[in-house]
Amino acid sequence: SVSCCRSDGLGLKRLREAGVQAFILSMEKNPVVSRRAKKLEIECFQGVNDKLDVLKKETTRRGLRLDQVAFVGNDINDADCLEAVGLPVLVGDAWPEVRASAKWILTRNGGQGAVREFCDAVWSAKTVKQQNKRARK
Repeated sequence: SVSCCRSDGLGLKRLREAGVQAFILSMEKNPVVSRRAKKLEIECFQGVNDKLDVLKKETTRRGLRLDQVAFVGNDINDADCLEAVGLPVLVGDAWPEVRASAKWILTRNGGQGAVREFCDAVWSAKTVKQQNKRARK
């Protein structure tokens, strides 16, 4: 089974509206994840054995550098990506072996609002930054 939090959708929508790009990157193939990604209007890569390779290609395709990227992971198959990005993030119940790679560990577990927690924090930071820019003008 796949666990997800229904409130993740609004968080991802707010990110998109703030100009933040996101996608799902998974080693597993699951039709439930495909349907959820389609509903959330988020690109989804499944059955990926080399996550870092896909992450690098997508980062380049989107005109970004890896140090400009956040990666939210949960297990040892995310270690290479976590070490490569500027903001490595883990869900609250991430596997102990990858905890040292994180700069930020979310309070919520995977499938229980961690994506929404991340989205809200990023959206809030971008909103404050935009307000500060307007105030300086």
